[in-house]
Amino acid sequence: MWVMAYYMTIYLVPDMSQWDVPDDIRSKEIIAPERKIKLGRKKINRFPSAGEKRPKAPRTQNKRQARQGLQWLLFGNSFSV
Repeated sequence: MWVMAYYMTIYLVPDMSQWDVPDDIRSKEIIAPERKIKLGRKKINRFPSAGEKRPKAPRTQNKRQARQGLQWLLFGNSFSV
C-alpha cells in the first residue's frame, strides 16, 4: 500500500553491471575524509523525541542523618554506628 503513495518519487537503482560510469571518474581515487575523534565518554542513551515521555527518576528525601563522626570518641556518647 505505501508503495502507491510514493510511486512517483521512488527510483530503482539498476545492477552495478548496467551502470554507465565514465573512465575519468572511474580512475579517480576516493579517500575518506578525516574525522575528529570525540573526547570523553560515549553517550549510551539516546535523546528522546518530542512526542515521547521519559520515565521519571525516583525522588529522594532530604532527611537529616545522625552525625556519626568522632563525637562518640570526644564526648563519650554512644551512637549506633
